[in-house]
Amino acid sequence: MLRLGGIKILADGGIAGRTAYLNEPYVGTEDFGILAVESEGALHELIRQGHEAGFQVCVHANGDRTIEMALNGFEKALAALPRKNHRHRLEHCTVINPEILKRIRKNGLLVTPFGSYIYFHGEKMNPHYGPNASPGCLPTAPSWTMASVSPGHRTAPADPTSLSWRSRAA
Repeated sequence: MLRLGGIKILADGGIAGRTAYLNEPYVGTEDFGILAVESEGALHELIRQGHEAGFQVCVHANGDRTIEMALNGFEKALAALPRKNHRHRLEHCTVINPEILKRIRKNGLLVTPFGSYIYFHGEKMNPHYGPNASPGCLPTAPSWTMASVSPGHRTAPADPTSLSWRSRAA
């Protein structure tokens, strides 16, 4: 017997490899990362198909630009075919800002942070930040930083603002 629990869509790369797709380029470059799908429209179509088929749709999205694209797709799918307890997820969801958090909460999405850190927009950035970030791999925005997710949080609740965010920046 086979049971499918969800569908994962790979939409961008990773922050440490400078392949997460960002709104602003990586430090010292003009590189914004990569989009692993053909286009934002193609991502939306994949999300729609999975949602309409009744699957939990999980989008691998590390960069803020990719996360925003995925949120746009989830919002379209949920508006066209509302479904309670859809349990759609953003996999990793590394580079975020307050607006992204609001949209995640509004749409009842789950978030599965990668490892023990995420980058949060809104505080002073330290480009030489600890063992989890390589110098130069962070976005250029002076307000990006790393925050730790409380131990034990592997899958975030539908309300990501209920997580205990502990900023390591002053």
